[in-house]
Amino acid sequence: MYVSATDEAGYGPKLGPLVIAGTLWYLPDVSIDSGHVRASFNQLTEPLELDGITFRIADSKKVYQSGKGLKTLEGVVGAGMRHCGLESNDFLDFVRVVCPRDFEDIWRTPWLELNDPSCEITESERDKVDVFRRDPSPDFARENQLISHWFKHGFVLQKIQARAITAKRFNDYCAKGLNKSDLLSMLTIDLVASLSSHLPLNEEVAVYCDRHGGRRYYAGVLQNGFPDHLVRVIDEYAEESCYALTGDPEMMVRFSVKGDSFAPVAYSSLVAKYLRERFMERLNLYFSSKVSFALEPTAGYPVDARRFLESIGDTLQKEGIQEKDFVRLR
Repeated sequence: MYVSATDEAGYGPKLGPLVIAGTLWYLPDVSIDSGHVRASFNQLTEPLELDGITFRIADSKKVYQSGKGLKTLEGVVGAGMRHCGLESNDFLDFVRVVCPRDFEDIWRTPWLELNDPSCEITESERDKVDVFRRDPSPDFARENQLISHWFKHGFVLQKIQARAITAKRFNDYCAKGLNKSDLLSMLTIDLVASLSSHLPLNEEVAVYCDRHGGRRYYAGVLQNGFPDHLVRVIDEYAEESCYALTGDPEMMVRFSVKGDSFAPVAYSSLVAKYLRERFMERLNLYFSSKVSFALEPTAGYPVDARRFLESIGDTLQKEGIQEKDFVRLR
């Protein structure tokens, strides 16, 4: 059977993209109704210390702390990508492979696009903010050790995909009548559908998602996302909403409170957080290069977003950047 897991980063902020990541795992000799699914991923919860850094798969809020750099996230996510076959150590290639449907939007957004020649980055900034091409040798060795530690214990990480929704695209969706919660659920189900679209016939998929805020009911959005399946409600409790989808593939879908306590969901949360933080680094570098003063970076959350917008107001006007293209309206 297969396990698909999703989580998001950037749902609350007003600046920067909303990122939803999904991972697809193969579990041989386990059925969808087996109680051994969670136990099969126990190895993923075991930390490993390399070069003085502890690498672990857990909720991204526990793994990543602002101001301490992205080495831990980069190692964990890089090991998964290497396991899936990506040999490049270039972030642009990573985005192209993981976010194919949103790559053009990202490329056309100057404050996210990685090769913008108008953005002058100093050598010290290149060293501190590692969003450019880097020497792969030491990272390959580290990632191979992580692969040996995590990904050779009866399960296989087959695919990593993500949606990276720019503020402009986010606002376009909302202009069509979607609220913020509906948009998150729609994009999550779309990602699950994409991950499961190339599976062999007659397979089973267990889908695990972190609950979307306080939302409890997902049958409608699931039916819209899988029109060829029959959606049946199993449970819609305070802690978990569970649905059986009859079709090809057969699916059991769960939206759980603290769903990232399950290792595959936690891994998806790390991928989403890594992408989101890289994009925010790029956004902050872009605007720092456009002003003549020391610009305090932002994580994009509402209160600080207002401070940041006041600081770059003249730059937005000079660059012809409209609010609807830069600030999420919801």
